[in-house]
Formats: sequence, structure tokens, C-alpha cells
Amino acid sequence: MKYFAQINSKNELIGVDLSKILIDAYDSTEVNNYEVAEEEFLKYKAAPYKYNGVEEKEIEEEIEVPDYDEEGNPIMIEYEDIEVVIDYDEEGNPTGTHEITVIKKKQQTHTETITETVWVLTENPDWEEEQLEIAQQAKYDEANKGAKDFLESGNALFEFEEGKHIEATDGNIAKLTAYALAYVTGQLQPTETVVWNTKEDETVELNAEQIGVIVKGLGFVQASVWSVQFPQYLQAIETAETIEEVNDINIEYYSDVPVGEAEEPTVEPEPTEETEDEL
Repeated sequence: MKYFAQINSKNELIGVDLSKILIDAYDSTEVNNYEVAEEEFLKYKAAPYKYNGVEEKEIEEEIEVPDYDEEGNPIMIEYEDIEVVIDYDEEGNPTGTHEITVIKKKQQTHTETITETVWVLTENPDWEEEQLEIAQQAKYDEANKGAKDFLESGNALFEFEEGKHIEATDGNIAKLTAYALAYVTGQLQPTETVVWNTKEDETVELNAEQIGVIVKGLGFVQASVWSVQFPQYLQAIETAETIEEVNDINIEYYSDVPVGEAEEPTVEPEPTEETEDEL
């Protein structure tokens, strides 16, 4: 079975496979295919990012070469061999065995050392750094997605009164903000109340002051996630020096806003695609 290492027009290793590739998908030029041993194929499959090219390597190997005379006939030599012979009685039943020495012939050989040129994979000097960056990006994605999922899960809560919670979801914030604005614009009168279901599935009536407190509290919960907890995870990810340290970072968000109040954290914007690309 043959294996081929493919090097694109940028001298980058793009894969090791059973078949040749002729076209570089990036530059539409011919790809160089180098035949490599199965051992090199297995190395690549085990750690594809570890290798970035191929190089020629000379390997010395000892082989047995048959001898011939001047006329091209094989030179034969005699040697002794031990054979096991079965013993039989007069009735032809096996009774045991014994060894005998026999003379046999085989072709005479001699040992020669040959040098074979093969292609081997070359290691990427930046492999460990790249693996760390891959692990950091994966952990960053986990922290970013975890924050979004937590806030929309119904478990990120603001306790506006003892034992009464409202989920800090974007939908709840939008609805309650709209009610707060309605009081400001006069669409709702100060004496009117808004009916709302709490996390505990308890129906409550909220006045303008309560809605103002809740909107602020829900904002604190979200700010606590994006401006306090997420940056802490981000710092831990960025300062990790090994993949093991990255993997040991446990992403788990929580609500920590006291009943009916909170110290307002410095609000940082929710990560965008541009900030994600910085990692």
C-alpha cells in the first residue's frame, strides 16, 4: 500500500493519503506528491498539526545478498540440520521420536549495507504554540457561548423581593424596559400596575417603581456575567501556558446580585466577531 504526502504551492503539508492530488485548491496549480512509508502516514494521523512538510532522509539497512560464480550460477553450500523422525513398532503404530542430523544445501549469501533515500515528515516548530492557541480558542468559545446560554437559560436570576425572582433574559429585559418607558411617556399611568409571572410561577403586580428596580437589577445580572465573570475567564485563558492549564479552567456562571440591589460593575460590550478574532 502506498501513501503520499501532498505539498501545496506554498510548500505546506496539506495531507497524507492513499492517492495523489494534482490540483492545489488555493492556487489551482499542481501539488507535489511524495511517497512516504506507512509509519509516516500513522505519525500524521496521530498529530496532523505537528508536521509542516517533508524532507529526504538517508536510511542505512543491512540486507542478505546471494552469491553467484563467474558463470552466473548460484554458489551452494552444505549445512547440517536436525530433523525429528517418528518411530514405529512392527505393527506400524507410532512409539516415539528421535532426532537425526541431515545434510542440506542452500545458496551462499553475504551481508551488504545499503543506503536508501526516503521521504519523512518534518515537524512544525510552532506546533505546541498552535495547539495551545487552538485550545485557548476552544475554551474562549466555551466561555462566550456559556455566558449567552446562561443568560437565556432562565437560571440567571434577579431577586427583586425575597423569594421572588425574574429571569435576566434579553426578552424579559426588553419587555420590562418597554413598560418602564410607557410610564415615562404616559402610556401607562402611575397608578396602573403590570401583571408579571415570576420564576416561581407566582403572579405579581408591579408598579412603576418596582419595574424600574427590576430593569436595573436584570441589567446588573447581565453586566455581572459579561463585565465581571467573563473577563475573569478570559484572563485565565489568555495567561494559561499549557493545554492542560486551559483544559482545567471550569466555565460556570452564576447570579450574585443581592436582593433588590447591586453594585453596578463597569459595563463592557458583549464580545463580537471582531473581539473573538483577537484570540
